[in-house]
Amino acid sequence: CPGLKRSSLCWLHLLCAKRLGPPPVPPCKHFVRSGSCLYGDECFFAHPDEAGREAVLRQLRRAQRPNAKIANRGEGRRNGVKNYSKASVLRRWLLDNFGVERLRAGSGVLDIAGGKGELAWELVNLNLIPSVVLEPRLLELQSVERKWQNGIFWRNPIFHSHLHCAHDGSIPPQTPQHLRLLLTSALISWLCPEPYVDSETDDKAENLRAFSDSCRRAADLRWTRKGLRVHEDEINGEEPGDDELEDLEVLQECDKILQNSDDASLEETAETRASSLSEQQNAEMVKECIQTCSAIVALHPDQAAEPALRLALALRKPCAIVPCCVYSAEFPKRKLSTGRPVRTYHDLLEYLQQLDDRIQRVDLEFEGKCHLA
Repeated sequence: CPGLKRSSLCWLHLLCAKRLGPPPVPPCKHFVRSGSCLYGDECFFAHPDEAGREAVLRQLRRAQRPNAKIANRGEGRRNGVKNYSKASVLRRWLLDNFGVERLRAGSGVLDIAGGKGELAWELVNLNLIPSVVLEPRLLELQSVERKWQNGIFWRNPIFHSHLHCAHDGSIPPQTPQHLRLLLTSALISWLCPEPYVDSETDDKAENLRAFSDSCRRAADLRWTRKGLRVHEDEINGEEPGDDELEDLEVLQECDKILQNSDDASLEETAETRASSLSEQQNAEMVKECIQTCSAIVALHPDQAAEPALRLALALRKPCAIVPCCVYSAEFPKRKLSTGRPVRTYHDLLEYLQQLDDRIQRVDLEFEGKCHLA
C-alpha cells in the first residue's frame, strides 16, 4: 500500500497500518534543544540519550566561548529568539526560590523596567502577590488578559503547582500598581536611607526635585526600535495623541514645581502650596512603596539593569535581575576588575557580579538572554 503523502503524514489502510506496527515516537523538541524536559518520564515524546548528550555538549561549547555568535537562522541573519513565556519562567523561579509568603510581604514585588507589565500582572492575578511596576511607559496587558479569559495559564497541568487561584474567566483580572518613573542615580539616592548611600543634603525641596525630575523624564520617553528615546513629536510638528496630552500635563505640572523650588523670590499662592503639598505626599507614598517591597526583579530592563541591582543592594532586598543589552556606548566608564571595558553581554554579567560577593548567576529555561543575577 504506497499511501498518499500529505505534508509529513502518510495515509494507510487499516490492515497495512497493523502490519507495519506502531508508528515511531518522535523526539521531544525541548529535550533535544536543552537536554531536559519538565515532563520527565511522563512525556509523550521520546528522550533519546544521544540527543541529550549533544545538547549538553552544545551548552559546554557555549560556556567555553560565551561571546561567540550562534546563528540559528543562517549566517548573516539575526537569531530568532522566542519571547513567549519568559515572564512565566521568571515568576516560577521566584516562587521556587523566594517563596510565596516572603514575596507577599510589605508592598510586594517591585518590577523595575517591567515593560508591558506581564510579570507583575501574573504575580498579582495568578499568585495573589502584590506587585508594583516601575516603568516609564504605559502598560500593555491585553495579551495576558486574553490568556486569562481563555484559561491558557491553567491548560498545562505541569504548572498547576505554581498557581494559587482557580480559573474564572468571568472575574476581571486586577491591574498591578504602576509607577511611571525613571530609575536615576538621584532617585536611588533619595530612596536609599543612610548609611547605604551618601546623601549630601536632606532638603525636602531637593528630594522633591529628584522625584519630579524622574516623573518628567519618564513622561518624555517613548519606545523606539533603538530603545527608549526622548519624544520628538512636538519638534517634528506632529499633533500629540491622548497619551501624549496626558504626559504633557504631567510635564507641565512637574515644571511648575521645579520652577517654584528654583525661584525662592516668587511668592507662593494657595494653589501652588496645595500642588507642592500634593506632590510631596505622592513622593512620600512612592518612597514608602519602594522601600517596603519584598523583592526587586528586572526582566530584560535595558539600561536599568545596574541601577536596579544597586537599588536592591542599597535597600538590602532579595533580587533577580536578568540583563539583556550592554549599552556600552552609554556607559563607557564600566570596567571589569581587570581594567577591561564592558563590551559584551558576558562582560556585563561579570561586571554585575563584581558589585557584591553575594551575587550568583543562574540560567533560566528560556531562549535568548536567560542569565539571572
